[in-house]
Amino acid sequence: MRNAGQRSWMTVVIATYNSARFLPELANMLERQMKPPESGSLEVLIVDGGSSDETRTLAIEMGFRVIDNPEGNAIAAKNIGIRNASARLVCILDHDESLVRNDSLLRRFEAFESDPNLRAIISAGYEFLPGESAANMYASEFGDPVSLATYRCPNNARFRLSLLRNRLVEVSRKGEMHLFSAGSEQRPILCEMAAGSGTIDVDFFRDNHPQVLDDKNALPHAYYYLGNGDRIGVLERDSILHSSAENWSVVRSKISWRVRNAVLNTGVSQSGFSGRSHSDLYSPRSHVLRFSLYALTILPPLCDALSLAFSRRRVGYLNHFLLTYYVVWSAAWFRLSRLLGRAVNEARYGE
Repeated sequence: MRNAGQRSWMTVVIATYNSARFLPELANMLERQMKPPESGSLEVLIVDGGSSDETRTLAIEMGFRVIDNPEGNAIAAKNIGIRNASARLVCILDHDESLVRNDSLLRRFEAFESDPNLRAIISAGYEFLPGESAANMYASEFGDPVSLATYRCPNNARFRLSLLRNRLVEVSRKGEMHLFSAGSEQRPILCEMAAGSGTIDVDFFRDNHPQVLDDKNALPHAYYYLGNGDRIGVLERDSILHSSAENWSVVRSKISWRVRNAVLNTGVSQSGFSGRSHSDLYSPRSHVLRFSLYALTILPPLCDALSLAFSRRRVGYLNHFLLTYYVVWSAAWFRLSRLLGRAVNEARYGE
């Protein structure tokens, strides 16, 4: 998918670790993506964190470019990816994500070409199939109880675009593409750029906010470096499919990983707030205080669990109540372990 001597029209960065089972569907999905006329190739950059399965072999056979991620974790992989991408525009996917629209990348490319102030495009949210498990829906939509309580900004395609239109100033609409003024929110939004097909103009960030490339923890929240005059886009119905969590055990594992890194204040945890100094809406201290009050008062997490189960038509969302206190228990456990001098090492995502 890469022609030597010509800059790619877009690079898709995918962090992998024992991802062989996902690559065939990824390859098929990317092959279906429409391309702009008279453009370069679509570069697919696999950044592998030491897979022991056939990930690297399959990726090379599929024509993808493969480079190493010596740190192993996904955030480092994505930073390595944008620094090695050949294109100006970089779309970041997780290995278990798939674009629904076959013209998604093309429409994004055209939007960047037509608006010199457009800096980033995010997806319209995760789309869920009728038989989708509540565990995967919850993990995709909110990630963890802290994010739900803090942002109330679901990544569900049913709600995502309308919520963004309520919290950001929409400056224009060009067909299906909605353009918003970056940094115009009065209530916090969760705008993840290092997953979920977030697409950025790497040349702009390299020239104006080089820390997004230089600081390995900054990329996930590249949006928060933007300011007046900068635009962020969302394409209608530009949703993604995500097979993040097979069951609630996996969800708890992911939450434990996040809590562990937060308590230990690891480099990974720093990515959660990089670039958000522009607004008190994103103060880490206020987030901790808000979630502490949320959990201690008991009624809010119970009401949220009931509301989610009803609105999503999945009784499994009642687990939100239990997961809230799983966060509290995990934080207490890791803090106690640290005080007692027990080794608590940073793990790969989900381990």
